[in-house]
Amino acid sequence: LRKCLTLHALRKALQGLPKTLDGTYERTLLKIDEEYAEIVARMLKWLAFAYRPLKLAELADVAALDPDQEPKFQIERRLLQPLDVLHLCSSFVTVTATTKGEPDDEVEETTIQLAHFSIKEYLISRHIHEGPASKYAIEEQQAHAYLTRSCLAYLPDVATCSSMMELHHIQGGPLVA
Repeated sequence: LRKCLTLHALRKALQGLPKTLDGTYERTLLKIDEEYAEIVARMLKWLAFAYRPLKLAELADVAALDPDQEPKFQIERRLLQPLDVLHLCSSFVTVTATTKGEPDDEVEETTIQLAHFSIKEYLISRHIHEGPASKYAIEEQQAHAYLTRSCLAYLPDVATCSSMMELHHIQGGPLVA
């Protein structure tokens, strides 16, 4: 809507918006760049089923971790900037920055979570499974198993690092902290 510079353009854009919340979520998912679709799908699983809000750096590391590939963790797949998570998932998440005390203090921790419970409901709904955004559909039991496999896969990769530098990168990663 930001691009609408006239009342006519604004009305036309509003008429083209989805009529339902599910339609809005579907439209948003379908606009994700295909190159990052798999990463976003993994991130959405983590956001929907993690037991606590994730740190921004933790979610950024999810891009480098795939328990269904070999090797399961690849530093080259890690997002260069953790804030890129916001670019990939911006319409679905909310970010909370906490400081040590005073509002002007340096940010101590940034957490990220789904912006609304309806997003999780949509991701596990029958509607998404049957629609054009089905690659983002989540089965709850499979998601829990996926998160478990991911956690278990992350640790053995530390033991199989090919160099001290690679080990340092993993040890310095947020999922090991």
